[in-house]
Amino acid sequence: MRETLPGTQNSAAYMEINNHSDQDRVIVKAHSPKVTRVEMHTQDKDGTMMVMRPVSEVTVPAHGQFKFQSGGHHFMLIGIEGALKAGESLPFQLIFADGTQLNTSLPVQAIGGEDKSGGMKHHNHTMH
Repeated sequence: MRETLPGTQNSAAYMEINNHSDQDRVIVKAHSPKVTRVEMHTQDKDGTMMVMRPVSEVTVPAHGQFKFQSGGHHFMLIGIEGALKAGESLPFQLIFADGTQLNTSLPVQAIGGEDKSGGMKHHNHTMH
């Protein structure tokens, strides 16, 4: 995720999640203690406009991966407490339909820290 500018309380987060288990894993919620609310969204083209819509769950296929990325599925962080600065990390938790949780942290990158494809450098998370 990108660092936030002063006065900015919302941002987006991206990551790649790898599932090495024999079963699909369904993400139903995400949480961070430094954010009032985390929502999962997708972005689709509706006619000539790009529209962002909330989604209630995302499935990471067995022995597969799912990418939260710019222009597609992503996490909206709403009500960030304080500024996020490059080099810091944001504690982050994924909650699955079966009640299990994956605790991780998201590295905060400098504005302009995009990769050559124009998206953010994705953080990789693995489930077993």
